Amino acid sequence: MAFVFEIPSLLEICGKFACPPEVQSVAAENLAPSVFINTLQQGKKSLEAVHSLARMMPDEKSVEWAVGSAKMGGAVAGLSDEEMKALDAALDWAENPGTEAQATAFNAAQGLSPSSPSYWAANAAAFAQPATELAAMAGDASSHFAAGAVLLAAGQAATGASAGIPQTAMEVPIPQGAVAQAMGEAAVPEVAAMTPKQLEETAKLLEPFIKKGLEIAETVPGWS
Repeated sequence: MAFVFEIPSLLEICGKFACPPEVQSVAAENLAPSVFINTLQQGKKSLEAVHSLARMMPDEKSVEWAVGSAKMGGAVAGLSDEEMKALDAALDWAENPGTEAQATAFNAAQGLSPSSPSYWAANAAAFAQPATELAAMAGDASSHFAAGAVLLAAGQAATGASAGIPQTAMEVPIPQGAVAQAMGEAAVPEVAAMTPKQLEETAKLLEPFIKKGLEIAETVPGWS
């Protein structure tokens, strides 16, 4: 039976990452998905908008967003052959989901630095649903990796180096084995609160990336 994706409730989404109280309050208003993301952007909560949007789409769409974002960042910082191979593998899975494609994406990520958006995008595919053994162990890992790819890519687009924007600022359960290795390398510590100026700058940097994500989300049945 084909998997039918249902957009999670906003409060459910907030329960999957370090969602601050003010964002939870907005989520409790039960807004339409696009209105929720736009409201976060207007409130300079663009980091939370990225984390939320990655969880409001099927994994295939989130991976597509991660790949597209990595290419946007790569247009400034450059992409190695290995990074392009990883992005191609991730996109292959997004277009034709299957265990073989997931394994290819996972293997392509292994030679990359965790500071590369391509590493995150490929792992977003590797740990996505429909669940392989890796995906089942990893829980919310696919969305975690997709959001990380977007944030790192925005940093690249702004500076030519994958720095400047906090990547995740969230706690992720670390499974065992190969999943633990990949997620352990990708995990980052909680970040300090940003100043109003930093929030403003981050919102501007992320705007084109969130726009791209919203364009992809509009293809999801039930999105509004």
